[in-house]
Amino acid sequence: GLWWKHSLNATVDYQRDKGVEDKDRYFAGWESDFNVTKRLYTLGLLSWEDDRFAGFTSRLSESLGLGYFLIKSPRMTLSLEGGPALRQTDYIVGDSEAKFAGRAAAHYLWTIMPNLIFAEDVSFYGQSQDSTVTSDTGLTVNLIGALSARLSYHVQYESNPADALENTDTTSRVTLVYSF
Repeated sequence: GLWWKHSLNATVDYQRDKGVEDKDRYFAGWESDFNVTKRLYTLGLLSWEDDRFAGFTSRLSESLGLGYFLIKSPRMTLSLEGGPALRQTDYIVGDSEAKFAGRAAAHYLWTIMPNLIFAEDVSFYGQSQDSTVTSDTGLTVNLIGALSARLSYHVQYESNPADALENTDTTSRVTLVYSF
């Protein structure tokens, strides 16, 4: 709408190779933005994820903040967001915890041609003894009507994973996207 924008995002990453499961990640998120001016907006964000290979069975993140469009044209946008967050994590080994964090994000969208779009979304959660950085880079091409195909690369970095777990996880995807 004119004043509100709602975004829903869900991802399931599961991989089994030669009988061994080596990826099992679930993510669901919702963001609501309210336009204060043409460039400034407020936001609320709620997300949940489960990633055993990152060392937790549940992580709930809530954030409020402000966003600002540095670039806002018909073919290109760049916005920066920031604000406080609360993250509740249930670890596989160890206790559960709830910690306050800071959240920063950048969203870049470039319409190269009417049916070809490049996007980059980066987010950072910083909290005591643990930080998370995620990056999604994608190229989307419209196939027909509301149906598109997307090639993307996802990187997630955890600064302090449980012992014997990797700090960085990457995923390449080919996805069908339906816009409504």
